Amino acid sequence: MIKKYLNRRVLGVSDYLFCGLLALAFTASSDYIQTGSFTPSVGYFAAAFVLFIILLLSACFLCTCLAKSAAVKVPERGFLKFVSRVMESRFHIFIVACLIFICWLPALWFLYPGTLINDTWGELIQFIKFTAGDPVLSDHHPVFDTFLLGAMIVPFSQKTGEWHYAIFFWVLLQSFLTSLAFSCTVDFVYKKLKPGIRAVLLMILFYCLLPIYPASTQTVSKDALFSWIYVFFTVAYLEIVFSEGESLRKGWFLTGISLLSVLCCLTKKIGFYVLLPSFMLLFLFLRKNRIRLLIPTAATVIVMFVILPFVFMKLEVQPGGQQEKYSLPFQMTARYLKDYGEDVTEEEYAVIDKVLNADIIARDYDPTWADPVKRHYQKGTNEDYLPYLKVWFKMGFRHPDAYLAAANSMLAGWFSWTEYAPLMDMEHRNQLDTQYIPKTVAIRYISEKTAASYKMMFDKLYENPFTKLFFTYGFYASILPAFFASTVLRKGNGRKRYWLAFIPFFLSLVLGCWMAPASVHLEGMRYLYPITYTIPLMFMWCVYIIEIGKQENKKGTY
Repeated sequence: MIKKYLNRRVLGVSDYLFCGLLALAFTASSDYIQTGSFTPSVGYFAAAFVLFIILLLSACFLCTCLAKSAAVKVPERGFLKFVSRVMESRFHIFIVACLIFICWLPALWFLYPGTLINDTWGELIQFIKFTAGDPVLSDHHPVFDTFLLGAMIVPFSQKTGEWHYAIFFWVLLQSFLTSLAFSCTVDFVYKKLKPGIRAVLLMILFYCLLPIYPASTQTVSKDALFSWIYVFFTVAYLEIVFSEGESLRKGWFLTGISLLSVLCCLTKKIGFYVLLPSFMLLFLFLRKNRIRLLIPTAATVIVMFVILPFVFMKLEVQPGGQQEKYSLPFQMTARYLKDYGEDVTEEEYAVIDKVLNADIIARDYDPTWADPVKRHYQKGTNEDYLPYLKVWFKMGFRHPDAYLAAANSMLAGWFSWTEYAPLMDMEHRNQLDTQYIPKTVAIRYISEKTAASYKMMFDKLYENPFTKLFFTYGFYASILPAFFASTVLRKGNGRKRYWLAFIPFFLSLVLGCWMAPASVHLEGMRYLYPITYTIPLMFMWCVYIIEIGKQENKKGTY
């Protein structure tokens, strides 16, 4: 029976490879999360093999269903006909956005006024001090976010004393803009990919009913701000791939994607490193209008390397340090000192100590959280990082097992069945300075019980075996991305170079999640927002290339 379902016409070599890697990673992840180490055993390989078979059968079943459903045309009757009429109406984007937003309102009210992450408290404090004449701005947080969040929340709060009202207004605005971004993904899928009205309806319901979305949009954070802008950008980027560059001929479209590109870079630093390679690959592989891509590319480069440095100089913005992008190497160094400290030479120790407190980081090392090590950074200057990297490479060749254990421990959350629950409490707030913002602002008061009830509902849905998968880290961070990658390898090399559509998504995953300072600790959930926000759109793109692949195979052109 298993042989029947593992049909080579349905699955390719990539499917077997990804399922095998996922099985090994998921089976080992719990040990890495709990202890920071892992020792293979007969039981481990047996459990991994069982999971491998389950993943293969699931992949085969999913691919078979998608292939068949794409070929079946469902009659537009009853409610489906009504949905079809809505999607054909002039205001369908606004209508779908309102529907999604209304479905989120109960969750937003239960979690009133919203959840401020620890970094946001710091940004608001910086804004208050700056407007009072104290130039304390730091580039550790995007300065654009600091001014935008501060301008939207602080003035009204200071004048009226009603901080909760101001925060809730921001949450409502952010949630509606996110629902509008999701509605645009539905519009793109309906008009361009044309999977059928049933698939479009399921997509809308997924946005409306999955609790991770309102739980994410109610967080006041740079990640929630960046992510809805990133969704708009992703839709525009897919439009370029879909039209093979023809959309770039439209002036309004070129202006729009240039503006979205700049906003992505301003609201989160990682945005630039996602966008620039994506545009470069489009430039290399597009057949038409590739020169027009230089406009959004140039806009982002000018903003990041000309305008921002000038603004920072005028505002006396302090550099935020390089610790964020070195989270993983720092962890590897700390793990090496912990496991093989006696092998470190005096010269290597001195080089490490110029960047980190070499005598402390081994003691403070946490396998799944980089902040305890990162807080010892920046003792030296930027010039000290090149010698550090040379030592880092040299030590890695001597004992690669220490680096492998450190990397696996840091990434384990993305390959686990751990619950994915966006931050819904404000217990971690050491950046809240009560001299400027009252301590009571971080307390919900009347909504403490409703917030606790909502979090309990979230936990219960995770514990339920029928809904657990949709509340699991690994489903969004590794299982679905592996499905996307294997689909592209099997079907995505057609005339339109469909694989280009996934470049921003995978760069966001690698740079935004894998290089993040945490995967399961505290606020680690927010690093996954750009992935969860664009998962439905990427999934529908897979459905599209499966159907197009079938059609082109029949014509002999694929």
